[in-house]
Amino acid sequence: MAGGFIALAGVKSLKDNLGMRPPTAPKERNIIMVTRQNVLTIACILVASFTGGAVSHWILASGPASAQAAEDAQGQVTVTAGCVQLVDRDGNVRGKLAVTEDGPSLSMHDADGKQRAALTISAGQPALQMYDTFGTVRLDIGLAKDHARLAMLDSDGRRRVGLLSFPDGSEFRMLDQQGRESIGLLAPPEGPELDLFGPQGGRSVQLVASEDGPRFGMYDSKATQRISLEVTDDNPSLAMSETAGGPRVILNVMEDDPGLTMLDTEGEMHVSLGLEETDTIFELYDADGNALWPMP
Repeated sequence: MAGGFIALAGVKSLKDNLGMRPPTAPKERNIIMVTRQNVLTIACILVASFTGGAVSHWILASGPASAQAAEDAQGQVTVTAGCVQLVDRDGNVRGKLAVTEDGPSLSMHDADGKQRAALTISAGQPALQMYDTFGTVRLDIGLAKDHARLAMLDSDGRRRVGLLSFPDGSEFRMLDQQGRESIGLLAPPEGPELDLFGPQGGRSVQLVASEDGPRFGMYDSKATQRISLEVTDDNPSLAMSETAGGPRVILNVMEDDPGLTMLDTEGEMHVSLGLEETDTIFELYDADGNALWPMP
């Protein structure tokens, strides 16, 4: 912001003085009461902290301004003010550093005076928000007691992307225009998980990699799992379930031997077909579990 202006507001009132520095104590110098004649020097020090010392010319904005500054034995100058505003040559506010009841805040504005970024600490929680030209928050980054967050919002202020980080894992979620979750990626201690959701918000597909092995599931429109494919103890299995969720058909490979099992609504086996090495096994059972084939 070369060639800009700085305005100091909300500071303590000062007594009239000639801007002369009083004698300093051996270890700590007295407070310097700054008027319009010497506030320019303090302003340059403050602004340099924002600009990296790139400003060569500053002009104090019109109107009364005062500040209080103290210089310690090491020559470090501290400026005390309730609010600091950075304005351009046209008097438009481009930056503001203030302390409110909620906590300190730093806001930045575009050439039209619209707030585009804000860095705040509220209730002990730091946060960074970025705004579009209409004043809507589009990016929100924050840190709470037990997690960090990042959220991306659409032009209507609805959250569309969210990223959370917890001490024991993290989450990444994407939402549709109605705020319903579409994609969820989780990393809990028990293993990563990927969830895909349908148009109505119910889970449609799930992929999990746990300590027991990978698992893949497909769900119907009522979010009931109907197909499950998993590998546990190095044995793959495919299960197809009814609307109530109970498995009805199971296809698996146990100890290198394939098998097919059909069950009733109570989970009782009625048909079993399999291979043991080179032998084919086919079994039929009635509702009471009695063998119908082969005959006893």
